[in-house]
Amino acid sequence: MNVCLSNNELMRKLGLPVHNNPFGNTRISPEEQGIGDSGSKSNGEDEPNNDDHPSNDNLALEKDDGLQEMDTAISSNSADKNKKVTKRGGQKTKPHNQAGRRTRSNAKKVTKTEISNQYTEEADAEQQNDRQDGPTENGIDLADDIFDEDDRIRGPNIGKKLDQMTRSRKGRLPLVIEPGKSRPSSVTIAAKFATECNITVRGHMPIFPHWKEYKKKSLRPIIWGYIERVCSKFETDKYSIHVQKACVAMLKRAVRQQRYKLKKKYFDAFPLHLVPKKSPVSSMSDGQWDTLVECWKNENKMLTCEINKNNRTKVQFHQTTGSRSYEMQLIHLANKYQNEPPDALDIFKELHYSKKKGFTPTVQSAIVEIEDKINAPVNEGEEPKDVANAVSEVLGQKTKKNRFLVNVGMKSSCAREDNAESQCELEAELVREKQANNDLREIVKTQQLQIDEMMKKFQEVEAVRATHDEEVKKKQAETDALIKGFISMLPGCLPTR
Repeated sequence: MNVCLSNNELMRKLGLPVHNNPFGNTRISPEEQGIGDSGSKSNGEDEPNNDDHPSNDNLALEKDDGLQEMDTAISSNSADKNKKVTKRGGQKTKPHNQAGRRTRSNAKKVTKTEISNQYTEEADAEQQNDRQDGPTENGIDLADDIFDEDDRIRGPNIGKKLDQMTRSRKGRLPLVIEPGKSRPSSVTIAAKFATECNITVRGHMPIFPHWKEYKKKSLRPIIWGYIERVCSKFETDKYSIHVQKACVAMLKRAVRQQRYKLKKKYFDAFPLHLVPKKSPVSSMSDGQWDTLVECWKNENKMLTCEINKNNRTKVQFHQTTGSRSYEMQLIHLANKYQNEPPDALDIFKELHYSKKKGFTPTVQSAIVEIEDKINAPVNEGEEPKDVANAVSEVLGQKTKKNRFLVNVGMKSSCAREDNAESQCELEAELVREKQANNDLREIVKTQQLQIDEMMKKFQEVEAVRATHDEEVKKKQAETDALIKGFISMLPGCLPTR
């Protein structure tokens, strides 16, 4: 049986057809199996391995003796197949396949071995990986974090949320701009209005180097198209002057922001010789893009950008309300302070608090100083320090021109006193300048008088000199006449006839 199995395995390696179960139709009697015969001759004592199976040495010998006939039969069959009968009765031998060449005849043979080898290699690789991996718990590999997720990359915002709100309301949102304001009073509508303005600028507006170029009359159709596109998303009067001014104000901010983004992405990220020469956005032509790049390449412009960059690093109190302005943030906080309106310190905390980072160290130190000023002991008869005054004093010490209270709509009395003091100082300085001017005028007058006197003296001297020169000329003429008279009286000088 072992010989048959080994021969079967050899035939499978050679690619010959082999039965999966060669002993399917063979029936072994109980006597041959040794079932129920306790006095069997084969008790395993005479065998070398003592396991009721023939030894490997005998198996090898039997295998060699049994395979000789099989090899001769296979070789004769292959020789017969390689012979081909010609028309004249001769035989033509087929050339043997070259090593490493895959033909149609041995394609099926190779695929079976490849599949079996592939399965064994994959199983071995899985076992090896299982050994090399770290510890597991309940079948879960602890080395891999099952909660590790890739960061979600936000795509371009194309106003889907506004469209959803429009469909849910079965109508567009009302856009009402009050006189003197650039945004609506509703926080939600203000956010959607700003979003639509930015979307329109990014997708349809060309970006120029300076804002003054948008004021040209040749670009009025582009500005009007921008206003129509934004107003089409809301229920509003696009011909209203307040709506148009609000759209233009948002356009100015959006253009500046888009210009900064283009410069950061396509100019700062590359050396000058690798900056794109063609427009990377569809809303700008190649000529407009070249003009913008040439403006960025200007040395004065680059120097100004560096100065502005350094100045931005000196900002101490950063805005933490995102794209929402102070005014809209205060409207959003109205529900939180329904019972009692917030003071200047509460507003300062609300507008400088980040949900992720909290207060910055600079803001924390400013809050501590403001609270110390508010809680400072007060003498009898004096009123406690106003919160707005304390905020204005602390912020005024830390920044040169702080307009926080002005931006939030709160003007402290301290600021008014400062304005009054500064006005008095200006008046005093003006008086001093006037006095200095009067002194200068007197000095100028005296110097002018001196100059006039000197001019008079000079004129007198010139007049005396002129008279003296005339007298000298007259005397010279008289002397010349006398000399000629004397010469004519001499005898040798008489005229001859």
